[in-house]
Amino acid sequence: SSDVCSSDLAAMAGADPARCRGYVSSGSTESVLHALAAGRDTLRSKVGKAPFVVASDQAHGCVAKSARLLDLPLLSVSSGPDGTIDLDALRSNLVAWKDHPCLAVATVGTTFLGAIDPVDVMSEVLNSTHPDRHRLHIDAALAGFLMPHTSARGWNLASGAHSFSVSGHKMIGVPVPCGISVWREGTFDWPQVSPDYLMSPDITLSGSRAGLAVGALWLALHHWPKDRLAREARQCLENSSWLAESLGLAHWPTRRHPHSTVVVFPKPSEKLCARWQLHVEGTAAHVVVVPRVGRELLAQFVASMGIGPGISSDFLPERANLR
Repeated sequence: SSDVCSSDLAAMAGADPARCRGYVSSGSTESVLHALAAGRDTLRSKVGKAPFVVASDQAHGCVAKSARLLDLPLLSVSSGPDGTIDLDALRSNLVAWKDHPCLAVATVGTTFLGAIDPVDVMSEVLNSTHPDRHRLHIDAALAGFLMPHTSARGWNLASGAHSFSVSGHKMIGVPVPCGISVWREGTFDWPQVSPDYLMSPDITLSGSRAGLAVGALWLALHHWPKDRLAREARQCLENSSWLAESLGLAHWPTRRHPHSTVVVFPKPSEKLCARWQLHVEGTAAHVVVVPRVGRELLAQFVASMGIGPGISSDFLPERANLR
């Protein structure tokens, strides 16, 4: 069921499932929109003012879309060289808007660089500038099912965040787009209708959702061998590390976050970009290693790339364009 899947995710995200709520959404965009809409209504009721939204310039485009749909101002904070949010810039923006409540979004696995925002430090900053007047959401669409099986720290609900979301069709490979949203009990206080035919409060944003997605997620989380997800996560990390090393040996400079399966490199020829359907941003391209991408396919990719340009690792375009 949807409740069981959200309980599983709450545990993976470092929270007590018994003290969390959640549901299976249509995807990460709905999950982020739900967190911001519920946070807006909660903070507006509590503080008496509409909040603003703050996120890194590497945040997924759904954050800007959600802010626009909710008619909330968005502060886009610059990112550092590794793609994570610039904490000094975050603090400066928060201080400048200290009279308004805040909805913050941390990205765990940015779209292009795979960077992991430091949720624990972001929470500390928010507690210092907006105590009791903020909500912090973690958009872990890309890496939410990967991170629990790494040595990474300070990225989850246990690090001070209020809500968390992940995609179901990326790491797990559910055949239809979907996501899971979870939030700590007491985080949101917004109007909930209880239609007679539901026999329970409607905590969702979209209402009707695909039962196929819920069933596929439940099967993956409860009928796969217990160690399968951890094993596949480790395999993806090992394969992405191997890919970065192999490209380096072929004189292709690469960038890869230590807890990410995203490998970034200079954009190759248009022919290769089309052949492998590479995600390209300016002068850079990337590959995301998921469980369906094995070492044999990666070896074919490396062989097709040939000898690289051998330039320095400073091949990325302006970070604000890496979305």
